[in-house]
Amino acid sequence: MLGVPQVITISGRGLSKTDLDVINQSRIREFGSETLINPQPDNEDWKRLHFLVKSKGKLLSYGRLIEVEVTFMGRSFKILGIGSIASIIKRKGYGKLLVLAIKEHIKKTKKTGLGFCNKDTTEFYRQCGLGIMADGKKRFEPGSTRFPEGDAVYIPGDDQLIEKILQQPGEVAHLSRPQW
Repeated sequence: MLGVPQVITISGRGLSKTDLDVINQSRIREFGSETLINPQPDNEDWKRLHFLVKSKGKLLSYGRLIEVEVTFMGRSFKILGIGSIASIIKRKGYGKLLVLAIKEHIKKTKKTGLGFCNKDTTEFYRQCGLGIMADGKKRFEPGSTRFPEGDAVYIPGDDQLIEKILQQPGEVAHLSRPQW
């Protein structure tokens, strides 16, 4: 029996080999990921913030934040990309616990939080209190070649980037990296 789950926030350099193995296996299974998270002092995974839901040492759910620059209508915005959200054990509330912790962290930073999802997971994010931009993947370039269709999920920040994008439906925002 699992105990009470806890959310742990940790930089990549603090991830254990066991957790990294579970995370990478989950990313392959859930997203068909071809890249591994491999924190090293010379790569971005080293400092990136990771969120783990664990109980009695067992990893139950995982996600991370990615610093991203977005250019929209000539202005640059620094946001937090919400990425790799996955539950190892599903339909037990661990994913929701994870997303709520990530949402709370982003709100404290006052930055915009942005993620992308397939249509079949949109309702989950809505139930977690995130905003939904229907067909939002089309509003951001470069897009994902593996998952070109879907929605954007967001947590509005003080920069009002999301509001600006919603007010200009014909404009596309440009990301400093492909959709994550």
